[in-house]
Amino acid sequence: MKKPVPDNEIIRIDVVSGVEGPSLYFDQYRFAGNKPWGGGHIYHTWKISAGELRASLRHIGILGPLHQKNRRQIRMAIDAAREGEKEG
Repeated sequence: MKKPVPDNEIIRIDVVSGVEGPSLYFDQYRFAGNKPWGGGHIYHTWKISAGELRASLRHIGILGPLHQKNRRQIRMAIDAAREGEKEG
């Protein structure tokens, strides 16, 4: 299992507008919404620390003692996106 992203590392969150509707990306990894086939454009971008993102997800109940699977999936998604950036 990969090491967790440090709390002080910056995560980029993008809302991408595509033909089939908007989608949400965390560090270039599509987290929700349709894939923007044929391209799309970034409608809005935020930058947040990994620690702030974790705190927000805990606050709405996505991360916590009963949500270990979600925590692992989110961490893996962020790590996979970072690995893709390094390879590309």
